[in-house]
Amino acid sequence: MTIRPDRYRNAIVPHIYVDGASDGIAFYKRAFGAVELFRMARPNGKILHAEISIEGSVVMIGDPDDRLYSEPRALGRCTASLHIFSDDNAALLRRAVESGAEEIQPPTEMCTISRFRQVFLSVLSSLSPSRTA
Repeated sequence: MTIRPDRYRNAIVPHIYVDGASDGIAFYKRAFGAVELFRMARPNGKILHAEISIEGSVVMIGDPDDRLYSEPRALGRCTASLHIFSDDNAALLRRAVESGAEEIQPPTEMCTISRFRQVFLSVLSSLSPSRTA
């Protein structure tokens, strides 16, 4: 039987790659109250692997290695999305926009198995060094 650390209580943990992962972590801290759990850097300072926690869920993040993983801006569009369940989506949206995200759709009632209001944000531009300084 495999023993999982408590922080991996979910069966699937997202692992995202963005060029400038350090800036991405700083953005997630400002926008979503993320807590950095740890990071491992390459000799050049790029992040090999880091983990943050948002609302108790772990997200792994790192700089792409250009062998196995690329990043969204290289493709010109998003390659994944993260869903953050919040009791106050309006406050979450406000905080994200104040931190540099772009609202691409207002909070919307979505019809799914469980009904929730979803906030759509574009954060790709927010992770560029000029926007995170």
